[in-house]
Amino acid sequence: MKNRTQRLLGALAFSVLSMPMFAQLSGSYTIDANGTGTSNYTTFGAATAALTTSGVSGAVTFNVASGTYTEQVTLTAVTGASSTNTITFQGSTTAPSIITYSPAASATNWTVRLDGADYVTLDNLTITTGGSTYGRLVNYTDTVTDFNLTNCHLIGATGSSTSSNYGGLYYTYPGFAAGNWHINDNVFDSVSYACYVYGANDISADSLFVEDNVINATYYGIYGYYAKYQKFHDNVVNSMISGNARNYAYYPAYEVDIQGNQMNECAYGIYVYSALSTTLGYGSMKATISNNHFEGTYYGIYLAGSGTATTEKWTDVTIENNTIEAWGSSYNYGISIRYLNPPSTNRAKVRNNMISLNTTSTSGTLYGIYPYHCANVDLHHNSIA
Repeated sequence: MKNRTQRLLGALAFSVLSMPMFAQLSGSYTIDANGTGTSNYTTFGAATAALTTSGVSGAVTFNVASGTYTEQVTLTAVTGASSTNTITFQGSTTAPSIITYSPAASATNWTVRLDGADYVTLDNLTITTGGSTYGRLVNYTDTVTDFNLTNCHLIGATGSSTSSNYGGLYYTYPGFAAGNWHINDNVFDSVSYACYVYGANDISADSLFVEDNVINATYYGIYGYYAKYQKFHDNVVNSMISGNARNYAYYPAYEVDIQGNQMNECAYGIYVYSALSTTLGYGSMKATISNNHFEGTYYGIYLAGSGTATTEKWTDVTIENNTIEAWGSSYNYGISIRYLNPPSTNRAKVRNNMISLNTTSTSGTLYGIYPYHCANVDLHHNSIA
């Protein structure tokens, strides 16, 4: 009886030890269709399945071999992911690592999706679509915290369409940005909405950094919505439809910092608006818009708040050293500022801007600088022609 019991326990132990064990991922792995070994995955789908099944116990980097991966990639929430246990997909430096997919319906309209996936970086990848009616490239849904899109080439299929079906970086409701988002050093080609980052209306996104991107879009170049701090530096936005693309910094809570950008043949060079309730407790707001080149058929620069007493006000404002071309067949504003309320001890500064108004209409209305319901604003050394 004793020997029989020992044999049974031994068999059970062997059975347990023989079962597949899903150790948490940590360190470097490869994604290579022709690769081998325990640290290689032949598809993105296999890599994301491992993340979902096993989770992570440290920072994880997937080094993606050059080649074309024809698959739809969906990243879901990963157990163990954090600001230190980050997840990076990094393309090859020798030849492009290309992800492509051809969506056929709105319910599957993406090449890469972040579905509640936090602390993810997509770096040095080419992301494209084979779709015609549908062709979103990077899509996010649910709440996505601390996302980085860097050094990537996003190639869409918008043609002349302005539909969001051809977005470069776009959300699906309920999809919200949270934490800190960095959209840096990318090229967006042939997209409708290039960089559309949407935080919840309780301002769930802390900071949005959009820097050093080249954007070719039909409708929206840069659109930041509900991020407390929004920084747009050294981007080039080209409207694929003359006089149509728009750039927004919408509902910041603390500050917008917009410098060194070039917005070509747009409808709005930059449009900044915020009117958050004082009950949210954010306090006054700061705006710096400097050293940009803006072309707009309606607005070169638009900066506005609300006249309602219960909304936060712009109290620290500098608009300087910008070159602006406002042109089109209707009204044209070089600089439009509305409901600014800085204190007398820190007056708003609008200075050293060069504004050219070139309407194509004989009945259009031209405004070089248009202050509306503003207090304590200094307009110095601006050139208007």
